[in-house]
Amino acid sequence: MESSGRSHKVAVVGGGISGLSAAYFLSRYLEGSEFSLELFEARPRLGGVIETVTRDGCLMEGGPDSIFTAKDDALNLIRDLGLQSKIVETDTERRRSLIATRGELHPLPPGFVMLAPSEILPFASTELLSTRGKLRTLMDLFIGPRFYGDEESVSRFIERRFGREILEKIVQPMVGGIYVGDVDKLSAECTIPQFVELERTNGSVIAGLMGRRSKSLSGNGVSGARYGMFVSLEGGIGALVHALVDSIRSSEAALHTDSPVEAIGRTDAGWTLSVKGQLQKEFDSILLCLPSHDLVELTGELDSDLTEALAEIPCASSIVVNLLYDRNQSDYDFDAFGFVVPATEDTSIIAGSFSSVKYKGRCPEDKLMLRAFLGGVLDEEIMSCSDEEIFARSHRDLARFLNIKGEPVSAWLRRWTHSMPQYQLGHKERVRRIFSSLQHFPGLYLAGNSYSGVGIPDCIASARTSAGKMVAYLKAR
Repeated sequence: MESSGRSHKVAVVGGGISGLSAAYFLSRYLEGSEFSLELFEARPRLGGVIETVTRDGCLMEGGPDSIFTAKDDALNLIRDLGLQSKIVETDTERRRSLIATRGELHPLPPGFVMLAPSEILPFASTELLSTRGKLRTLMDLFIGPRFYGDEESVSRFIERRFGREILEKIVQPMVGGIYVGDVDKLSAECTIPQFVELERTNGSVIAGLMGRRSKSLSGNGVSGARYGMFVSLEGGIGALVHALVDSIRSSEAALHTDSPVEAIGRTDAGWTLSVKGQLQKEFDSILLCLPSHDLVELTGELDSDLTEALAEIPCASSIVVNLLYDRNQSDYDFDAFGFVVPATEDTSIIAGSFSSVKYKGRCPEDKLMLRAFLGGVLDEEIMSCSDEEIFARSHRDLARFLNIKGEPVSAWLRRWTHSMPQYQLGHKERVRRIFSSLQHFPGLYLAGNSYSGVGIPDCIASARTSAGKMVAYLKAR
């Protein structure tokens, strides 16, 4: 951006991956002009739900442990930061997932894509479904597309196309686990849009998946990514946070931790932020990168329509537990990356991840590092349990599925309260109302996982888009 002869004062509220990415893009876009940039984070550290630690000689993740590569935004940022050589792929020999069924783990059949098969023969031999359930699933090939009607929930979409059995045994734990949500309430169009689109364009989800696979194998389609579907970095996902922080600080931007923003206000010249323990600060423009749950009170004095729409996006809570064992405590082969657990199973955990298998070198070879996931919309009460109870429940369930003998060597957990927005029915309309209301407040912008995607690439894309809008606004002034 060319210098306009005046200094631009901008603020970012929230120091998670969205806020840090926004600050990074702003410092890049405003380079060459006079500007001051301040970021405010309520917690004592930056990174939000991304937290990588080293404990007992192991690299442990308290939040996400992978980056989805099918969306380019995260990989592009990694390259911009000079981290491309630090990309770590998942173990190529064990790229499969398991489903818990009646106390045992069974592999998803080869070619199964989250909620539907792309190969018929492997699906026909799976033990996850009954013969009747498999036949009902394959009826998708003969059911025509739905072009109109009310918005569908994930469960309604799946049951209509594939039947009830695959919904309960596979889709509910797979999709519900990603969003820690209730598939009866989650919007299909907002959470599994690629499958809704396959129905519209191919008449059948399975036919669409088979067509994509055929093009990929023949080389006629878009060339695949260089990496697997999921990657990490040397030093864990926290390495991305550290690189962002270093880059932002090199631009002389100010990063404030332990600095919760208590109020925002408008002035004739722009905006003000009231930060706990500090004098009120004035800015030309501010970018709010907080979960919708945290924005409700903050925007309450601005606009009732904006606040109401934000309040209508519920946020779920979850717990991530890292458990370390001696390798000889289990005779399970761990020939996969992890498993998900249907709500019909009698467990506290909703998923388990084999961290020491997924990425090589994360812990000593004589150790076994596992992660357990608990909470979500279907089990909000567990958030009130003590750490000791959470550890005990996690160990009990993992030991049951993985034949673990004895107690864990060590354990570490992180609680994430109101961190996962729920894209429930009507979400698109709520988001439209939010951004329509924002048009009445020039210089105020939003970014984060509450609107158009919950993954790391989605957060980065949201931050980049809003940062670009802010810079265009400043330039127009």
